[in-house]
Amino acid sequence: YFPNVIVKSEHSLFNVDALEYIRSKMLNEIKGKHTTKKFPKKIFVSRKNAGKGRRYNEQEVIKFLINNNFEIVYPEQYDLLEQVELFNNASCIVGGTGAGFTNLLYCQKGCKVIIFTNYDFDISIFSSIAQHCELNCTYLYDKSITGEKKAGNIHSSYNVNILELNHLIRV
Repeated sequence: YFPNVIVKSEHSLFNVDALEYIRSKMLNEIKGKHTTKKFPKKIFVSRKNAGKGRRYNEQEVIKFLINNNFEIVYPEQYDLLEQVELFNNASCIVGGTGAGFTNLLYCQKGCKVIIFTNYDFDISIFSSIAQHCELNCTYLYDKSITGEKKAGNIHSSYNVNILELNHLIRV
């Protein structure tokens, strides 16, 4: 049990110079590389193979996103350079919060990012990366449990509101 009341944005520290060093090194690695893989523009980062925490109505979300021309991706099935290319090529990235979103570091400026989470809590891990890379990042959280946020668990299950998601992918 890890209550979200003790998770604060000041617990996430980034050295911007280090981020930029990694970003530029990895983007240079893929520059001019001729790959046979074609990476999709609209991706859903699945947590299907992740642990038991932070479960949500993923099958309903997948069905909705497939109907809106998104492709389901599992970052762990790609090597590091492929992950860099995948995220660098994307124009819209959607998914539940998790380590896969560290790859936002490789996105192009202006990429739309929608991250699902259970609670509206004060943490800035992926939004800090998104801000540094000038991405359009939004968190979509389960508003039905926000009243519980003081006693909640950051790994508890939640529900993604499909109507809100529909609005966010269209703006």
